[in-house]
Amino acid sequence: MKNIAFITFAVFVLSLSPEILAQEEVPAWARESEQKTDTQQTPPPEEKAVEKKPEVQDSSTTQPAQQENQQSPTQEPAPAWANEPTPPPTNPPQQAPIVVPLPNSSEPSAEEAKPPVEAEQKPQQAAPENKTVPQEDATKKGQKDALSGDKEKRGDTSGLIYEGRSSMGASSIVGSKSHIGVMGGYLRLPEYPYDTHYLHIEPRVELLWEKFAFSLQGPLNFKIYDADTGTKGMWELRTKDWDEPSDYAKIIRFIKYGRKDDRLYVNITTLSSSTLGHGTIMRRYVPNVDVDHKKLGIQFDVNHDYIGFQSTVSDILGPPVFGVMPFIRPLAPFSDNLLASSLSIGFTFAADTDAPIKLKRIDVPNYKFAFPNGKPYINEQNRLQYDSTFLYIWGLDTHIKIVRTKYVDIKPYVDWSTMKDGGWGFTGGVLWRFAFGESIRNFITLRTDYRLFKPNYEPAYFDTFYEFQKYQYFMPSFSDYDYRKGYYPTKREEILSRTGDSRNGYYLELGYELSKYFAFGASIENATGNLYSTLGKDGNQNPLKSGNGNFLFYVSLPLPYFLSAHFTYHKIAYTDMSNIFDFSESNTILLATLKFRPINLIGVYASLQESWQLDNWTGLYVIVPQVSLGIDLGYYF
Repeated sequence: MKNIAFITFAVFVLSLSPEILAQEEVPAWARESEQKTDTQQTPPPEEKAVEKKPEVQDSSTTQPAQQENQQSPTQEPAPAWANEPTPPPTNPPQQAPIVVPLPNSSEPSAEEAKPPVEAEQKPQQAAPENKTVPQEDATKKGQKDALSGDKEKRGDTSGLIYEGRSSMGASSIVGSKSHIGVMGGYLRLPEYPYDTHYLHIEPRVELLWEKFAFSLQGPLNFKIYDADTGTKGMWELRTKDWDEPSDYAKIIRFIKYGRKDDRLYVNITTLSSSTLGHGTIMRRYVPNVDVDHKKLGIQFDVNHDYIGFQSTVSDILGPPVFGVMPFIRPLAPFSDNLLASSLSIGFTFAADTDAPIKLKRIDVPNYKFAFPNGKPYINEQNRLQYDSTFLYIWGLDTHIKIVRTKYVDIKPYVDWSTMKDGGWGFTGGVLWRFAFGESIRNFITLRTDYRLFKPNYEPAYFDTFYEFQKYQYFMPSFSDYDYRKGYYPTKREEILSRTGDSRNGYYLELGYELSKYFAFGASIENATGNLYSTLGKDGNQNPLKSGNGNFLFYVSLPLPYFLSAHFTYHKIAYTDMSNIFDFSESNTILLATLKFRPINLIGVYASLQESWQLDNWTGLYVIVPQVSLGIDLGYYF
């Protein structure tokens, strides 16, 4: 069966044209440039050109003259001397530099009506003509677009969709090969304050096609030992994994159609992060950060030439965080000019339908000394109880493309947004993207943002850490042994309590991807302003201190068969650049996974994943490390 599948796959690959194979790994902005170039530059067969009769009077006869001396987008431009031995052109050499179209005229010019035999009288001019044809500058490209009449691909098709690499800050690796199998091994999961050891068994199926893909799993954890009760309850299923309806959402890893920058994209997932537009309001928002609760979300995008929208819902089974960003390119239907056709104007709206205002607290008479402010109240499902509100942020976004070629894409943008009951923020930035290489594609993404915002506003409010910071904005310090005596406000409480002058800040992001084989990236942000809270208190009743800086670094090596590795490092709310790589602080998050597969059917894996877990005793979120080791038995194809 495997041989038959291999032969069928080989025949399929050989049947594909090199152009199709070369385009598989190209992002939307680069793919579109290639498609346009192919349409405009591929010369017609020579036999058909010779057979053309001079008496055929049609404006389409201008196209072969413009196509003859241009190269395929998958090849380097040929030097002038390379054209000397070629046969004489079938059309007049004078026509090659003429690229200005006459869109409303069906009558050819006098030179266009000359018979092709005249070209044979001047064969020496064929080579110099190549020098007069410039390479795909913005002006000529706009003119060629008009000639081609390819209105479906006219202008910019990326809209305001955020086009950073999808692996940036990811917590799980999605491979490039389909597989069916089961993972099993050891899992250490802190049941704060004790560690509990489990036998982990996880059947998994992951099927990937060109457009459609889905992955299902069934994670089961059977208790082996814990430091509190020993082997009592050995081999029992961990109840916190399946004690509420939303926990069954973890069976679905993802069901998706298309890619993020395609015209239609749908993703039902428990894995993916979400970004709206340029990331000013929502950037890499991750619904699933709590090890005891899972959310099944959906992302739905439509990206047309002239209009579109991007949307996300964090939880289709409960009160969600959601966002939507419709956009329009008002000048694209009327102009092929790059600046005009790429102008996009969008409206972003994001909200938490159940945002905590303040946690509910209960008195603990025998432990008043430990909880002077009361203990946060936790229900039977291990969830904090709180007063809530409908919190929303809305804003306007706009951008244009000033450069757009097969290899370079530069997009400046401006965003303004405001928060309910809070302040406003302004962001001006540039997204720089570069692609190079033919058989193996390389992509570089650079983002540079300047920010100006009021103290009671926070850029990228819905971020990677929102799902725990909305309950508890500050993380207790490891050195604060009396942290239970402190007061840890919700994110909304903390942000709205801030006063003072407007703040200036920046956001920088760099990403690199080598086709599907290697990727790394980093982002850093910071801002001016007071670092001390007016509400939050530590165990000694001193104001809590939180920096305005965040740092992210990741490396990914997703080789499908032999080796796959992923590492992500977060430093949140840092106060000093000198301790940005201090792993011992409580505001540090590590994610690391490694899979080694010497043969198709057998592999081994190891992972370390730090996440948040609610401590039932203190009512505070703490960072807990999960460690797993095991064997991966599966068939990859």
